[in-house]
Amino acid sequence: MYSIILAAGQGIRLGKPFPKCLIKIGHGTLLERHLDLLSIAGVAAYHVVIGQGGVWTPAQQQNVRATVERYGGQTTVNDLSMQTHSAASLALGICNIASDVVVVDGDVFYDKTILLRLVQQTESTIVVTKAPPGAGGSRVTLFESQDPPALYAHQITEQLDSDYVYAGMMKICRPDLELFKQKLSSGTFDSQLLSVLLNTICHDKLIFCLIAGDNLNYEDRLHSKYPHHFAPGNVINLNTEQDLLRLNETSLP
Repeated sequence: MYSIILAAGQGIRLGKPFPKCLIKIGHGTLLERHLDLLSIAGVAAYHVVIGQGGVWTPAQQQNVRATVERYGGQTTVNDLSMQTHSAASLALGICNIASDVVVVDGDVFYDKTILLRLVQQTESTIVVTKAPPGAGGSRVTLFESQDPPALYAHQITEQLDSDYVYAGMMKICRPDLELFKQKLSSGTFDSQLLSVLLNTICHDKLIFCLIAGDNLNYEDRLHSKYPHHFAPGNVINLNTEQDLLRLNETSLP
């Protein structure tokens, strides 16, 4: 299984003078944590897409390259990262892949249990999490299938009224790769968040939902009916100082 870490962003809202994937988490960086957990989950190949310009100085690029090479992975530079967004980075990372692939935003903190459940899924998967009050991000509405009983993404946009948000983690299974590559090759999504691409794809095919959260009983009806759609653990998108405070209050496994 392959992995792509999308880490080309500037992290303007967080205001750090370095890429967010290099934030210290416990005894290492967030990037090292990603690579360690992917290794534990049985992922054999790592591909990190980094940026150009802004906080992505040559020194910072080399810092990330050295880390990724230490894990036996490779890096690709999104030369237009100042003008494009995460979908363009995914297009660069996915072009030569022909196997199942786990895609993770470089600025997401998550528990090992969530990644393990994600890797075990056999369908194209989007991970959503119960959103705290006032949280931003692309909201997800769920579609309940009765035969077989399952939860799928119905819509994914920032304008939706929903308790769920896209959490920056997904798995694309091999049969779905060509659909993703076809959509991305058009360039239509280059300046868009990855969630815009996912919203388009979920109208072409069913995208399985894995719901992550600290308290898996927050949706008793859904939890009892679709237990295989739930994974215990934290998911924190590191965008603001408040997110860092939440992370500091989280006990690291």
